Amino acid sequence: MARLTQNHKNGLRRKLFRVLKAEFPKADISLDQPGTKVSGLIVWQGFEGLEQVDRQSRLWKTLRSSLSRDEQLKISAILTMAPVER
Repeated sequence: MARLTQNHKNGLRRKLFRVLKAEFPKADISLDQPGTKVSGLIVWQGFEGLEQVDRQSRLWKTLRSSLSRDEQLKISAILTMAPVER
C-alpha cells in the first residue's frame, strides 16, 4: 500500500511519490521529509533477484530523467527492497 508519511503539503515529496509510483507500479512507497531532505523506502516485487546496485541504478535513472538537478540534490537516500526482504 502506497503512502506519504506526515502531511501532503510538500511539493517535491508529492512529485517524487508520483514519479516513483509510475515507475514502480504496486510498490509500497514511504517518503519522509523531517527537514530539507527527502528520504524513503520502496518495497517492490520487481526488485526481487536484483543486486542493490542494479536497483539503485534503476531508481536514479528514473529520478534523473524526472527531477531537476536541484530536486535531486534534496534527496538524501531512498532504500530499495523486495517484499521478501522486509
